[in-house]
This record gives sequence, C-alpha cells and structure tokens, in this order.
Amino acid sequence: MKTKFFSAILILISVAGTISAKDITTRKKLRVDRKKIEKETVSEMDTLRNGLVSSIEFAGFDKPLRSGYETVFVTNRSPIDIKGLVIECDYTDLSGRQLHNGTYTVACDIPAGQTRQIKFRTWDSQQAFYYRRSSKPRRADGTPFDVRCTCRAIITTKNNR
Repeated sequence: MKTKFFSAILILISVAGTISAKDITTRKKLRVDRKKIEKETVSEMDTLRNGLVSSIEFAGFDKPLRSGYETVFVTNRSPIDIKGLVIECDYTDLSGRQLHNGTYTVACDIPAGQTRQIKFRTWDSQQAFYYRRSSKPRRADGTPFDVRCTCRAIITTKNNR
C-alpha cells in the first residue's frame, strides 16, 4: 500500500517537473509590444473630433438608486456608422452644485440615422445617488442628481469616412 502511494507521489512530482515556462500564467516582468497593438487598433479604428460630434443626441438617461450602471439613448444623426463614443457627463445636485464630472469611452454600434441604448459603469460607487427622473426609491435615503451628457469624440472605422 505504501509503495503505491509513494509511486503515485513520484509520478506527480515528475509530471510537475515537466511544466515549462510557457505553461506558467503568473510570470513576472511581462512587457507589452505597443507598436504591435497600435498597428492592430489604429489601422482599423479612427477618432473624429470635428463637427460630427454635434450630430450625436442623448435622451432617456437612467440611473436608479442601487444601480451600478447608467444607461442613455444615443441617436446618431451623422452620415457615418459609429463604433464607439467618448462621452463627458457633468453631474450636479438639484441646486446646481457639481457632484462629479466623468469622461467615458463606450464601445457601441450605432448605424447612421439610428438610436441605440448604451450602458456604462456609474460614478456612484456607493450607490447613494439616483437620477431625478428615474424611478423614485422606496426609501428616502438616496440623493437625487441631474446630469448633462456631451459627446467629445466619435470612434469609427477608417473606411467609413
């Protein structure tokens, strides 16, 4: 019985010894080849910061009290298809004092002339605030806020222009 046990241990040790450095997933000092990444992403995607950003409209913002996400409907009134947006949101309390200002890069697929709902993580990490036009919380312990969203950049494919 002991012989089988020890031979099983020896087999496990010999198998464990054959693991190569390629198999170890917790390697240290890994480096990213930025040139390779730039070639892959920049060649396919492009960011537009010109007059087309004014053709993006936001409506129907929603962020309930205990939600970890914010949603908004985005209408693409531009002549190009959109693959992503850079959105700046200015959050204020009902007196107009600024609570937070955040810039979000959101991947989305919005064809020209159409509307889509987008979703992104909320700035409210403690989930203590709710958008004033969202559903009222059952308890009165949440703080209402107002928001103004502005499109700062459109991300599209280069061949789309």
